[in-house]
Order: sequence, then C-alpha cells, then structure tokens
Amino acid sequence: RQILRCIQMNSKSGLIKHIDVSDTSQWQDKIYLSFDIDWAHDSVIDFLLQILDNYHVSATLFATHDCSSLQNIVQSPEHEIGLHPNFNKLLQGNSDGSTYFSLCNDLKETFPQATSVRSHSLCFGSLIQTAYEKLGLTHDSSILLPYQNNENPLFPWQMWDGLIRVPYFFCDYVTAMTS
Repeated sequence: RQILRCIQMNSKSGLIKHIDVSDTSQWQDKIYLSFDIDWAHDSVIDFLLQILDNYHVSATLFATHDCSSLQNIVQSPEHEIGLHPNFNKLLQGNSDGSTYFSLCNDLKETFPQATSVRSHSLCFGSLIQTAYEKLGLTHDSSILLPYQNNENPLFPWQMWDGLIRVPYFFCDYVTAMTS
C-alpha cells in the first residue's frame, strides 16, 4: 500500500496501451502497474480493483478468461484489459488443436478493445508477432528484466512493424524463487 500511496500522491500511474515511444515526456516518469489475472475468481479481481480505485491508481490487467469483474471495467478509462494468452500446452506438445493464433483470437473476441498483450511463459517470436499485428495488438509486455538498477534504465521500444515492446521489472514468482 505504500507504493500505491506514493503513486497516488504523485499522480504517476499509466496504462501500457498509452505508451508512445516517440514522446518520452509522456511516460518516462510514470509507473505502469500490471497484473496477470490467471483465472482468478471474481472476488479476488474485485478486491484488487477496489484497492486500486481507493488510491486512484491505474493498472493494466492481463486477462486469461472472461468474467463479470473484467467485463465491468472494459470501458473504464482508469484500467486496461490486456490479453494473457496461454501457450503452455503448445510448448509442452499436448495441444488440443489450438494454435497460437486461435488462442489469441479467442481472447481478442472476448476483449475486442484490448491492444496490449503479455503471454504466459513470456513467449514471443515472429509468428506470434504477426498474429498480434493481425489482431490489432500494439503493445507487448512479454519481457521480464528483474533486478535492474536506475543507472541504466530500460525503456519501451518500437519494433519494425510498429509493435511496442514494454519490459517489466518485478514478478512475484521470480522474487519468491530468489529469496
């Protein structure tokens, strides 16, 4: 809650979909909170949204599934729903006939306004990138760079096809594994 108070006092939160790499003044001093929803129950999502709203802090929620809590904030200017496709079965070789494109497309049909994405297992490659472009996804946050210091800050960058790559720097499971 200390972090949320700090963000609230400085009015420095933003949504990943608003990052424009050509205008660093617009995003450079903001904090972009994101949460992978991972099939969380509505009550858990509602609890998270209540805390964020109490502190007037924006966040991007990467959705794995449809639920009423996420549908309630689809049009919210304070929060963003991004896609969180699960490619793990494909990686393990036990697909049910799904493809990387169909998994993304199914989520995009559920959340047609989504323009940001973070895949499970942080999968990325040229075929996936092409699928994102076809689906109108403009910002990918599938790069984890933990334990970075402020001496060499890392910023979002734009790929040749216009996709903006947005690294993130904290992940609970990495912290748990290295503690």
